Amino acid sequence: MIINDAEIEDDLKQHGYQVVRLIASSSVAKHFEVSNAKGFTFDVKVYNHAAASNIIDYYNNEKDILGTLIHPNIVETFDFFQTQNYSYLVFELCRDLSLESIVSSTRKCSEKNVYVYLSQLIQGIEYLHSNNIVHNNLNPSTIHFDRFGRIKIVDFDYASISYKQNSDRCPHSRYSFSPETYSGKPYDPRASDVWSFGAISYYLLSGQYPWSNNSEISYSDSLESSMKNLYGKYDEKLIQLILDCLSEDPSKRPLASVANSFFMYTEKQYPISKKFIRKQNSNQSISKIKRNSSSPQFRACSSLYK
Repeated sequence: MIINDAEIEDDLKQHGYQVVRLIASSSVAKHFEVSNAKGFTFDVKVYNHAAASNIIDYYNNEKDILGTLIHPNIVETFDFFQTQNYSYLVFELCRDLSLESIVSSTRKCSEKNVYVYLSQLIQGIEYLHSNNIVHNNLNPSTIHFDRFGRIKIVDFDYASISYKQNSDRCPHSRYSFSPETYSGKPYDPRASDVWSFGAISYYLLSGQYPWSNNSEISYSDSLESSMKNLYGKYDEKLIQLILDCLSEDPSKRPLASVANSFFMYTEKQYPISKKFIRKQNSNQSISKIKRNSSSPQFRACSSLYK
């Protein structure tokens, strides 16, 4: 499906934004780095209306959910608008760096850095669940970093408001989604998010995923084989937490709040080093943006930044 960059640039100019560069592109959406008259830089996600019949539903879903959230480990939204052919969401600009790209370049993370990443990630997940929101797409590629090196959960296209255990959505990645999501039956999406947290944890420590739905061996055998790679190398309490999160029985997985308490009370709370941030982040500067009001209303006060 053709996306007209010239039309997009014109739309953005009319709303006070200048395109700096293309960040990422797919058949349904593009991400651009943009700047405004005050020099603030943002990430604008552009949904192509012609890409799918329900593309506007995904846009509205992400807009409405993110508009209610404000947390240091959740990507923040600042503006939104629509034209005839495109829908636009303006986010804070994160670095071109995700957990996936870090592991791809280093093969696995040190235990020290894993504690930093996971403690921030589970705080974000607990915040979502405490607001009756589930992400439904947690994986290493949807966990990014801001300019300070803090974890940011992004990509809320598939997120949903969940008051009951009634999700039947199909997974979008065969490696970081829980076994029950493939059953075609209703399941608890919060427990599924926790499973994804466990899978991400294992991925950071080993550089691999603990399970694939196309494996020829059973889930329990696959998990047992995977966990053997961690024993004796890392903190046994951390390994046990990961194992609990990856339980095949959703009812035996800890709540996000319980998993978060592990990192709150453990002594291994390492600060992320400035040297690491400089090494991992790109050299592009990102202007400081004042955080908007913490009102539960959508914080699309774009006039503050124009």
